[in-house]
Amino acid sequence: DLGIYVKPDHRGGTAFPRLITSFEDATGSATERLLGVHTGIHAEKTTRALERMGYERIGINLRKRKQ
Repeated sequence: DLGIYVKPDHRGGTAFPRLITSFEDATGSATERLLGVHTGIHAEKTTRALERMGYERIGINLRKRKQ
């Protein structure tokens, strides 16, 4: 597991793609990489950024909070 957080003042630049590229480099010759967007912070925007980097949607995450 790896958590990536980009501070708001660094969003929209190259920090996010550089972090993802570093993650890919660290995983070496892996034939498949799975990433999830779970924070709820700009989830759709983050997903689109990952899609631009070659990732594809393969599932759906759901959450139910206790009432």
